[in-house]
Amino acid sequence: MSKPLISIVIPAYNAGKYLAETLESVRSQTFSDYEIIVIDDGSTDRTVEIASSYDGVVLLTQNNRGAAAARNAGVRAARGAYVAFLDADDIWLPSKLEKQAARLLDNPRNQWIYTDSWVFDAATQRTLCRIGERIRLHQGDILLPLLLRCFIPSATPVVKRTALTDAGLFDETRERRVIEDWSLWLRIAERHAVALIDEPLAMIRMHASNTSRTVNPWAVYRNKRDLLEQTIARNPRVSSGTRLHARANIAVSAGLRYLHNAVRQVHAEGGQ
Repeated sequence: MSKPLISIVIPAYNAGKYLAETLESVRSQTFSDYEIIVIDDGSTDRTVEIASSYDGVVLLTQNNRGAAAARNAGVRAARGAYVAFLDADDIWLPSKLEKQAARLLDNPRNQWIYTDSWVFDAATQRTLCRIGERIRLHQGDILLPLLLRCFIPSATPVVKRTALTDAGLFDETRERRVIEDWSLWLRIAERHAVALIDEPLAMIRMHASNTSRTVNPWAVYRNKRDLLEQTIARNPRVSSGTRLHARANIAVSAGLRYLHNAVRQVHAEGGQ
């Protein structure tokens, strides 16, 4: 059996509500040289049943160990030269892989590539924003701007498999929960420039169960701070100004997260 160009890795935990739509968006791609790997992370709903109903889907199962461990299991099972990541509640637009594959093959020096994306509300299906209109997206040597914020939409990167393994894959420790994407992108950015397709080719679904909405703000701040300090220690070219700016950004982000949680709590209590 010939190897596909791209392996699509989809971690899934209790994703039965959205998984079929996600898989249909993959099946609707105008590019076909891929394999789909779904990693069930100990689900208790219909996730396994839904994934199994799709012909050609490689289904891996594991006890619940988190998204990072699930993605790593998918990367280790991947046969493609490149790996694309897609969460089980997000959606790709039909031309995503075709456009990314063309750019990667046109310039073999490109080790990874990402795109812009839309963000939409799961309950209303209303488009909330285009990420690239809210924050600046960068390409080339992105280590310094990536230290200031993670601007790479999680459903968009396609990365050469060797670049992933050289960078050490996703950090599976509890301390990196929620920011495991940012941690890996930083390690890849230390080694390789990135290409950008400045077009929204994925849709990020926002809903109440998003991990980023359910974690403790202090834990997120502490983990981001530790990640920054470790990355800066490995990269002497990071200036003191960039270091201070990055630290300030995560502090402001933590404050806004606390404020958002407080407002949501007031609304939940009926405004009292």
